[in-house]
Amino acid sequence: MRGLIALVALLFLGGCAEMQTLEELEMLAATTGDWSAVEKRERRMARRAARCPSGYINVCQSLGGLQRCECAAQEDFRSMWREW
Repeated sequence: MRGLIALVALLFLGGCAEMQTLEELEMLAATTGDWSAVEKRERRMARRAARCPSGYINVCQSLGGLQRCECAAQEDFRSMWREW
């Protein structure tokens, strides 16, 4: 039982890890020469973008270490920003 509780606690702590921005990854790769993390992030971004049909954009929200993405009509998204 203790092992299960420890495993669940570790999973929750992993969700709190700070994610590096693409720019930070690129700066690190420029100094180390290892571009694998940058390429991995770009592949992930391309997969997300490919999920939405034409005329829609991928809108993501981060909350508590979790990221939720969904497709939104480009015009709806633009009108929302005009109201602000």
